Amino acid sequence: MNTGKGSDLDNIDGFNYRLLKHENQHGDWHAVHEVFYNDSGEPVLCSVNPIEVRSPLDSDEPKEDVENALQLIREALDKPIINYKYFDNL
Repeated sequence: MNTGKGSDLDNIDGFNYRLLKHENQHGDWHAVHEVFYNDSGEPVLCSVNPIEVRSPLDSDEPKEDVENALQLIREALDKPIINYKYFDNL
């Protein structure tokens, strides 16, 4: 399940992991989510829940799968943080 502009589902042109800022009455917290982009490169959807770092079921290379996920997370940390509320305002 994703949050964002539903009409952009047909125009998804890629995704990556991004660090998103969550705000609530207890304070702010951050988590890595999948973020999906339209063909103009603008973020239009994000995963509702943060990603999980694990290998796929029955993976032949579980260590490699986790290492690849961690590399994508490292790349996410080099990009600007997106406020989770951004996707509610689309």
